[in-house]
This record gives sequence, structure tokens and C-alpha cells, in this order.
Amino acid sequence: MPTSLQFLPLNTENEADVAIAWQFRTERIAADVDPLAVIPWQSAEDMKQAIINKRHTWPDCAFHIWQDEQIVGQIECDVARFKPGSGYVNFYYLIPELRHQGLGHQLVNFTDTLFRKAGMHCVQLTTSPANASARVFYKKHGYQELGPRPDKPHLILLEKPL
Repeated sequence: MPTSLQFLPLNTENEADVAIAWQFRTERIAADVDPLAVIPWQSAEDMKQAIINKRHTWPDCAFHIWQDEQIVGQIECDVARFKPGSGYVNFYYLIPELRHQGLGHQLVNFTDTLFRKAGMHCVQLTTSPANASARVFYKKHGYQELGPRPDKPHLILLEKPL
């Protein structure tokens, strides 16, 4: 049986947590199959400030995923990015050692619950057309491909109702 994960707000006051968040973000971008992927911030401090700023409009925008006493993943999310009344998942990350163990559904369930409690009627996210494993994973969790993302047509926008 897969282990239970804990989802806690990313602590921007703890520099070690911010460093881990930056590491996860850069690893995720570096491993992305999207050839146009870029790191949206120049430093961990830039990322920290962006999260602090985003929390003014959406307090539940960044979470660390814990297993026992270790940070093992991260979620970043937003609301109404492309569609009013929708949640948007910017970023799911789980350390490589924990992937393919049935834990991903806990990340999806967490964001679904978060957005449902906030009154959202659907969830959207983006993936690369070349990321076949992500596309299969999202389809398995109820997402449907809508087509190109409006601001980055080389990516696919997906959505699922809540």
C-alpha cells in the first residue's frame, strides 16, 4: 500500500525550504521534454518573492509534500489562469525515487479538494505533447485535452471537471 503524504504550505521564511523548492523547480524544468521550457525566475530569492506576492491573491499557491520528516515534492497552483472559476496546477513534482509507486493520485486528489473547497468548477494544467507518460497519467485522472495552450501553443492545455 502506498505511503501517505502530507501537504503543508511552502514555508518562505525557512531558507532551507526555499532552497529545496528552487532545486525541485529547476530539476523539473531541466527534465521537461518541452524544448522551450524556461525557469521563470533567476534565483531562489526571485521564486520566493513571486510566491509571497501570489499569496496575496491566492494564499494556497505553493505546498511542499512531506513523507515522514523529509520534503519529497512540491505543488504550485493558481486560480482562473485561463478560465474564470477554474483552478490551475502550475507544477506537480515528486522526487524520482517515489515516482511510479501510486503516490501521484494523492497530489491530484489534494489539488482537486483544494480547488473544490474554493468553489472552482474545474481544474486545468499544461503538458508537453511529447510527455507521453504525463498525458496518460492526467487522462487516467479525468483530464481531457482541450488543445493548444492560448499563450504557449506548443503546449497542450488539459481540463477536468470537479
